Parts: sequence; structure tokens; C-alpha cells
Amino acid sequence: MLIVSVSLLTCSVAVGAGTTDADENKNRRQVILEGIMGSKAVLSIDGKRQLLSSGQQQDGVRVIKIHPNGIDVNIDGKKRHLRMGDHHAVSSPYKQRKSATVIVLPDARGMYTTVGSINGLPVSFLIDTGATTIAMNSVQAKHLGIDFRIVGRETMVGTASGVARAYQVTLDKVTLGAITRHNIPAVVIEGGFPVQTLLGMSFLGQLDIQREGSVMRIKKKY
Repeated sequence: MLIVSVSLLTCSVAVGAGTTDADENKNRRQVILEGIMGSKAVLSIDGKRQLLSSGQQQDGVRVIKIHPNGIDVNIDGKKRHLRMGDHHAVSSPYKQRKSATVIVLPDARGMYTTVGSINGLPVSFLIDTGATTIAMNSVQAKHLGIDFRIVGRETMVGTASGVARAYQVTLDKVTLGAITRHNIPAVVIEGGFPVQTLLGMSFLGQLDIQREGSVMRIKKKY
């Protein structure tokens, strides 16, 4: 298992269309500024991580200018300035994409990290195809409202610092970009290990994972 800490701040932009709550939820999209690497911006566009320079466009999002602490972008025809740590909500015509493919790029350490959710709450995942299941520490589990000592089955697991008490649980819903799966096995480990939630094969095993150079593509099988 690989453990990595992420220091990038995030700025998210929720973009929806429609005049009712149902329409808004149906057409919602999310743009996250994950970081700035020199002359490039690291963006997560509806769960797909993209590395864009000024003037480049992807999935209706165009980077206009990159500043030291933020970027100017055009999202579906609307100009916005994104600063890391801010949250903006804007409305814009948008047709939800049918693609169920998530693209993940390596971070500065070569690790594949991305943003998803567990039971509807945001989670920063470290993709680990060597892990048999989703694994998280007990602090993260409490943050997600998982009462693992009540609903879980106690077990013991090996960690980098030795053997630790853990609890086997089932997660109602796990989402990565446009991919959502239900009733996913996971393990909650007492203490602070792993530092970042591992997205293991209990979720990834039913998906198609491809590598093209440094780019990882995760696609839902139909």
C-alpha cells in the first residue's frame, strides 16, 4: 500500500442548469482548482483531472490566465476567477456528459490521487490497485459518519507500523467522477493509518483501468 499526504488546496465551482431543484441536480457539474504547477493549472472537471496551460480548453472549461494564487477561467461561456480555497456557484447551460470515464494524472510524487465521495461526502482518494479493499483511518470514518464499532466486524490488519485493530464495513455508495458503485466492502483501521483513504480493488475491481504513458483512465464496464 502507498501512503501520501496531499498539500494542494481546492477551489470548486458547481455549475447547474434548469429552473427546478430536480433539473439543477440532474445537470450539476463541478470544477475544482487542485493546484498550480508553474505555467499550468491542475483542474478536476467533473471528476476528470486535467493539466491545462493558459489558452487551453477541455470539456467546456478554458483557462484564460494563470496567476500565482489563482486562475481566470471561462466555464461554459461564463468568466470566473478561481482562488484556491474559495467556493463559487454559478448557473450555465450544460448538457450532462454520458461518459463514465475518469482520467487521473500523477501528482508531484508520482502518486495517483483524485477527489471522490463516500456516502455523498467528499473524500481525497489515493488510487491503490495493490490494496484489496477501500481502506481508511478511524478519524476519516468518523468524519463520514460511519459507526464502524457498531456496524463493523472486528479484525486485525498489518500496517507500516505493525499490526492494528480494524473493522470490516460496507459502504452504501462510493463515487469517482461519473462512476458510482453501491455496497462496497471497506476496512476502517484504528488510528491515523492510512493518511489518505486508499481506493482499492473492492471498488476498482469491476472497472476497466488503462495506462497511457502517465495518464490513468478508469472506465465503467457496461
